[in-house]
Amino acid sequence: MKFKSLKTTITQLFAILALLALVGCAAQPQPAAPPAPVKKERPEWAMNEPDEENGIMSFVGVSLVHSTEQKARENAREDATTNAVQYLGTMVRGKVERASSSFGLAGETIDETLGGRSFQKQLYAGVAKRLKPKKWHFEEKTDAKGKSGYIYFVLTQIPKSELDNTINGAAINTAKAEREKAKKALNEEAKQQALDSAKFFEQMGQDKSS
Repeated sequence: MKFKSLKTTITQLFAILALLALVGCAAQPQPAAPPAPVKKERPEWAMNEPDEENGIMSFVGVSLVHSTEQKARENAREDATTNAVQYLGTMVRGKVERASSSFGLAGETIDETLGGRSFQKQLYAGVAKRLKPKKWHFEEKTDAKGKSGYIYFVLTQIPKSELDNTINGAAINTAKAEREKAKKALNEEAKQQALDSAKFFEQMGQDKSS
Protein backbone atom coordinates (compact mmCIF):
# COMPACT_ATOMS: atom_id res chain seq x y z
CA MET A 1 0.00 0.00 0.00
CA LYS A 2 2.82 2.34 0.87
CA PHE A 3 4.58 1.41 -2.40
CA LYS A 4 1.48 2.25 -4.42
CA SER A 5 1.14 5.60 -2.64
CA LEU A 6 4.81 6.40 -3.33
CA LYS A 7 4.39 5.49 -6.98
CA THR A 8 1.37 7.77 -7.24
CA THR A 9 3.30 10.62 -5.60
CA ILE A 10 6.20 10.21 -8.02
CA THR A 11 3.83 10.16 -10.99
CA GLN A 12 2.15 13.35 -9.79
CA LEU A 13 5.57 14.98 -9.27
CA PHE A 14 6.64 14.21 -12.85
CA ALA A 15 3.33 15.57 -14.13
CA ILE A 16 3.86 18.82 -12.21
CA LEU A 17 7.44 19.16 -13.53
CA ALA A 18 6.25 18.55 -17.08
CA LEU A 19 3.53 21.18 -16.65
CA LEU A 20 6.02 23.68 -15.27
CA ALA A 21 8.33 23.04 -18.24
CA LEU A 22 5.50 23.72 -20.68
CA VAL A 23 4.54 26.90 -18.88
CA GLY A 24 8.19 28.03 -18.90
CA CYS A 25 8.50 27.50 -22.66
CA ALA A 26 5.30 29.41 -23.28
CA ALA A 27 6.48 32.29 -21.11
CA GLN A 28 9.72 32.77 -23.05
CA PRO A 29 9.47 35.77 -25.40
CA GLN A 30 9.57 34.83 -29.06
CA PRO A 31 12.30 36.50 -31.17
CA ALA A 32 11.03 39.60 -32.92
CA ALA A 33 10.77 39.44 -36.70
CA PRO A 34 13.48 41.45 -38.47
CA PRO A 35 12.24 44.87 -39.55
CA ALA A 36 11.32 45.18 -43.19
CA PRO A 37 14.02 46.96 -45.21
CA VAL A 38 13.28 50.62 -45.77
CA LYS A 39 13.52 51.53 -49.43
CA LYS A 40 15.21 54.85 -49.91
CA GLU A 41 13.47 57.11 -52.37
CA ARG A 42 15.59 58.39 -55.20
CA PRO A 43 16.52 62.00 -54.38
CA GLU A 44 15.46 64.84 -56.61
CA TRP A 45 19.04 65.71 -57.61
CA ALA A 46 19.50 62.19 -59.00
CA MET A 47 16.63 62.70 -61.43
CA ASN A 48 17.06 66.38 -62.25
CA GLU A 49 20.58 67.80 -62.28
CA PRO A 50 20.66 71.02 -60.24
CA ASP A 51 21.23 74.29 -62.05
CA GLU A 52 24.17 76.59 -61.36
CA GLU A 53 23.85 78.23 -57.97
CA ASN A 54 26.14 80.84 -56.42
CA GLY A 55 28.80 80.16 -59.01
CA ILE A 56 28.76 76.40 -58.36
CA MET A 57 28.17 73.94 -61.20
CA SER A 58 26.67 70.52 -60.46
CA PHE A 59 27.08 67.31 -62.46
CA VAL A 60 25.33 64.02 -61.74
CA GLY A 61 26.88 60.64 -62.52
CA VAL A 62 25.07 57.30 -62.70
CA SER A 63 26.80 53.91 -62.63
CA LEU A 64 25.95 50.68 -64.36
CA VAL A 65 25.00 47.70 -62.20
CA HIS A 66 28.12 46.43 -60.41
CA SER A 67 28.66 43.51 -58.06
CA THR A 68 30.38 45.71 -55.45
CA GLU A 69 29.58 49.13 -54.08
CA GLN A 70 33.15 50.35 -54.64
CA LYS A 71 33.04 49.62 -58.37
CA ALA A 72 29.62 51.24 -58.66
CA ARG A 73 30.84 54.38 -56.89
CA GLU A 74 33.90 54.61 -59.14
CA ASN A 75 31.76 54.19 -62.24
CA ALA A 76 29.36 56.91 -61.07
CA ARG A 77 32.27 59.34 -60.59
CA GLU A 78 33.60 58.51 -64.04
CA ASP A 79 30.19 59.24 -65.54
CA ALA A 80 29.94 62.58 -63.72
CA THR A 81 33.42 63.53 -64.97
CA THR A 82 32.49 62.63 -68.54
CA ASN A 83 29.36 64.78 -68.26
CA ALA A 84 31.42 67.72 -67.02
CA VAL A 85 33.93 67.32 -69.88
CA GLN A 86 31.08 67.31 -72.39
CA TYR A 87 29.72 70.49 -70.83
CA LEU A 88 33.10 72.12 -71.33
CA GLY A 89 32.86 71.47 -75.06
CA THR A 90 31.49 74.93 -75.89
CA MET A 91 34.11 76.74 -73.81
CA VAL A 92 36.88 74.63 -75.32
CA ARG A 93 35.68 75.30 -78.87
CA GLY A 94 35.78 79.05 -78.24
CA LYS A 95 39.37 78.87 -77.04
CA VAL A 96 40.40 76.63 -79.92
CA GLU A 97 38.82 78.94 -82.48
CA ARG A 98 40.56 81.99 -81.03
CA ALA A 99 43.92 80.23 -80.93
CA SER A 100 43.45 78.85 -84.44
CA SER A 101 43.16 82.35 -85.93
CA SER A 102 46.93 82.73 -85.50
CA PHE A 103 47.59 79.37 -87.14
CA GLY A 104 45.02 79.48 -89.94
CA LEU A 105 43.39 76.21 -88.90
CA ALA A 106 40.32 75.05 -90.79
CA GLY A 107 37.14 73.75 -89.16
CA GLU A 108 38.11 70.11 -89.66
CA THR A 109 41.44 70.70 -87.95
CA ILE A 110 39.67 72.40 -85.05
CA ASP A 111 37.42 69.36 -84.62
CA GLU A 112 40.46 67.09 -84.65
CA THR A 113 42.10 69.27 -82.01
CA LEU A 114 39.02 69.15 -79.79
CA GLY A 115 38.84 65.38 -80.07
CA GLY A 116 42.57 64.75 -79.88
CA ARG A 117 43.40 61.90 -77.55
CA SER A 118 46.15 63.77 -75.72
CA PHE A 119 44.06 66.87 -75.05
CA GLN A 120 40.95 64.90 -74.06
CA LYS A 121 43.04 62.84 -71.65
CA GLN A 122 44.47 65.96 -70.02
CA LEU A 123 41.03 67.60 -69.87
CA TYR A 124 39.47 64.55 -68.26
CA ALA A 125 42.28 64.34 -65.70
CA GLY A 126 41.91 68.04 -64.87
CA VAL A 127 38.15 67.76 -64.37
CA ALA A 128 38.45 64.57 -62.30
CA LYS A 129 40.91 66.33 -59.98
CA ARG A 130 38.68 69.35 -59.38
CA LEU A 131 35.23 67.73 -59.37
CA LYS A 132 34.17 67.00 -55.79
CA PRO A 133 31.50 64.43 -54.83
CA LYS A 134 28.94 65.92 -52.43
CA LYS A 135 26.10 63.41 -52.19
CA TRP A 136 25.64 59.71 -52.87
CA HIS A 137 22.62 57.49 -53.41
CA PHE A 138 22.55 53.76 -54.16
CA GLU A 139 19.97 51.17 -55.12
CA GLU A 140 20.13 47.41 -55.33
CA LYS A 141 19.47 46.24 -58.87
CA THR A 142 19.59 43.14 -61.06
CA ASP A 143 21.54 43.19 -64.29
CA ALA A 144 20.55 41.64 -67.63
CA LYS A 145 21.99 38.27 -66.58
CA GLY A 146 19.92 38.16 -63.40
CA LYS A 147 22.82 38.91 -61.05
CA SER A 148 22.12 41.27 -58.17
CA GLY A 149 24.31 44.31 -57.65
CA TYR A 150 24.41 48.01 -56.97
CA ILE A 151 23.74 51.14 -58.97
CA TYR A 152 25.12 54.41 -57.59
CA PHE A 153 24.24 58.05 -58.18
CA VAL A 154 26.66 60.83 -57.27
CA LEU A 155 26.19 64.58 -57.14
CA THR A 156 29.46 66.36 -57.87
CA GLN A 157 30.22 70.08 -57.83
CA ILE A 158 32.87 72.44 -59.12
CA PRO A 159 33.18 76.24 -58.96
CA LYS A 160 32.45 77.71 -62.39
CA SER A 161 35.64 79.74 -62.12
CA GLU A 162 37.59 76.48 -62.00
CA LEU A 163 36.28 75.35 -65.38
CA ASP A 164 38.38 77.90 -67.24
CA ASN A 165 41.46 76.93 -65.22
CA THR A 166 40.78 73.29 -66.04
CA ILE A 167 40.79 73.96 -69.79
CA ASN A 168 43.92 76.11 -69.63
CA GLY A 169 45.71 73.54 -67.51
CA ALA A 170 44.78 70.76 -69.93
CA ALA A 171 46.07 72.85 -72.86
CA ILE A 172 49.40 73.59 -71.14
CA ASN A 173 49.90 69.93 -70.20
CA THR A 174 49.08 68.89 -73.75
CA ALA A 175 51.66 71.36 -75.03
CA LYS A 176 54.28 69.75 -72.79
CA ALA A 177 53.32 66.32 -74.09
CA GLU A 178 53.63 67.54 -77.69
CA ARG A 179 57.12 68.90 -77.04
CA GLU A 180 58.12 65.53 -75.62
CA LYS A 181 56.71 63.94 -78.76
CA ALA A 182 58.82 66.28 -80.89
CA LYS A 183 61.96 65.08 -79.10
CA LYS A 184 61.13 61.49 -80.00
CA ALA A 185 60.03 62.19 -83.57
CA LEU A 186 61.56 59.88 -86.19
CA ASN A 187 61.73 62.51 -88.91
CA GLU A 188 61.77 66.28 -89.33
CA GLU A 189 58.20 66.49 -90.56
CA ALA A 190 56.79 64.71 -87.52
CA LYS A 191 58.96 66.84 -85.27
CA GLN A 192 57.69 70.07 -86.80
CA GLN A 193 54.06 68.95 -86.54
CA ALA A 194 54.51 68.22 -82.84
CA LEU A 195 56.21 71.58 -82.24
CA ASP A 196 53.43 73.45 -84.09
CA SER A 197 50.86 71.60 -82.00
CA ALA A 198 52.76 72.51 -78.82
CA LYS A 199 52.78 76.20 -79.76
CA PHE A 200 49.07 76.05 -80.53
CA PHE A 201 48.18 74.57 -77.15
CA GLU A 202 50.50 76.98 -75.35
CA GLN A 203 48.65 79.89 -76.87
CA MET A 204 45.33 78.30 -76.08
CA GLY A 205 46.41 77.80 -72.47
CA GLN A 206 47.14 81.51 -72.10
CA ASP A 207 43.61 82.46 -73.17
CA LYS A 208 41.91 83.83 -70.04
CA SER A 209 38.55 84.54 -71.67
CA SER A 210 35.77 81.96 -71.29
